[in-house]
Amino acid sequence: MSLVLALLGALRTSLRTRTDLAFENLALRQQLVLLRRRWKRPQFGRLERSLLAVAVPPVGRVARRAPCRSPPDRDSLAPARLPRFLDLEVTPRAMG
Repeated sequence: MSLVLALLGALRTSLRTRTDLAFENLALRQQLVLLRRRWKRPQFGRLERSLLAVAVPPVGRVARRAPCRSPPDRDSLAPARLPRFLDLEVTPRAMG
């Protein structure tokens, strides 16, 4: 049974694209990094959370008001149609 599963897994892997394998490899590396972490993530107390709740909205407003600029000496990283796609509004669906 385990031989059959191994053969099916090898067949599945051989049919995947190189990009899929690269993304899977990246995800597995990230999981390893998280598992090897020596210290736990810092835990925020009430004071830190309330400070973040007060500080984050103004930062968001500043970011939304910032003019869109592209660097003059570099090509754009995003395709030309991406801003039009990002401007599309999504209407929420009625639950029911």
